[in-house]
Amino acid sequence: MEGKVTEMEKRGAGKEMMEHMEYLVSLLHREWERSGRTEVEAVINFRDVPRIGRMITKEAAKRQKQAEGKEMELEQSMELSKENFIFLRLMKKIKEAGDMEKTGASGISFPVEMDREEYLFFSMLLKEGEA
Repeated sequence: MEGKVTEMEKRGAGKEMMEHMEYLVSLLHREWERSGRTEVEAVINFRDVPRIGRMITKEAAKRQKQAEGKEMELEQSMELSKENFIFLRLMKKIKEAGDMEKTGASGISFPVEMDREEYLFFSMLLKEGEA
């Protein structure tokens, strides 16, 4: 039986490949959780935070629904996942900056440092919110 791959060996190789893929996806998720270099400082009004939070939640949920709704290629699935991580980073930054400013109670608005991706998504949300 030399040269023939048994069914058991195929299953073992498939399981090993899945474990490798899960590991790679977990590495991607860790990378996506980290923000890039700050490129923009956006000023946000405290009264806008709930609206922005709802918009981010809505966009993330829309992408999650797309990912769950149908079979899609790995590339599409990874892109949707990356976009959700960008939205999550953005919301976390807004919340943390807002919480920090509230403790200082310095005014009605606060700055939020964003990397290029976060700023692109933030701008997109604001444009959609105006429409």
